[in-house]
Amino acid sequence: NFEVTLEASTGARSRATVSVLVNSVPVGGSCSVNPSSGIATVTRFSISCQDWVDDEPPIRYKFQVMPGDVWLDVSGFQTNPSHSIIFPSVFSTSVNASASLPVRTIIRDALGAESTLELAAAITTPSTSFDQLIGLVSVQSSGDLSTAAVL
Repeated sequence: NFEVTLEASTGARSRATVSVLVNSVPVGGSCSVNPSSGIATVTRFSISCQDWVDDEPPIRYKFQVMPGDVWLDVSGFQTNPSHSIIFPSVFSTSVNASASLPVRTIIRDALGAESTLELAAAITTPSTSFDQLIGLVSVQSSGDLSTAAVL
């Protein structure tokens, strides 16, 4: 509580008391990416949070990734503490290229206080090249599946 006293030049006084709520950020939890590595366009990753507590529920979660220079939302704020996603090939067109994809979770209480947790997932580009995939589509269209086993 804060108390303010005003005194006018005439000598009159007035007092007021103001209560100020200090909102704390959500605390005590953790988040993880499972599995921690996988293949772009193939592996389903689950970003999960647990054990976050706050005096101003409900707690909401937003999940983001940074495939370049900016964070991109993969979900809006939601009460579900997990989100699953299959990441696109975003880092390289090279076959079997591997990179670390930054993943961020924003944990927000009902009054807007936020905690942020950054993680990473190791993403490998699929070994099938674009030319091989075009060849497979052509083979399937022609009905000759004898060369499809090469992929």
